[in-house]
Amino acid sequence: MTALFWELSSLGSAIEALLQTGLRDADIEAVGALSGSALDFTGFLDGLGVPMADAIYYGDCLQDGGVLLIIHTHHQTRRTAAEVVCRHGGMLPPSQLVSGLNP
Repeated sequence: MTALFWELSSLGSAIEALLQTGLRDADIEAVGALSGSALDFTGFLDGLGVPMADAIYYGDCLQDGGVLLIIHTHHQTRRTAAEVVCRHGGMLPPSQLVSGLNP
């Protein structure tokens, strides 16, 4: 699953909370540009299985300074991860909200 963060402090607290749920460091990645323009991540996200509409949305947000959190979860832990992410200020993409991950 993926989520967008606009503040690094919120991202950090979300990662800490996700680790407390039992996820491992290897299950969590963050992608963004700390300065300058972000690269086009559309192909990278497509390779991860992110739907193209979400990849385009994230690409635009990364250009504006957002940070993408990528969480490798099993089906049974997705809802918990989504709840944690949202509680810490993360935004799920529309496709994840539609698919029932809306906490």
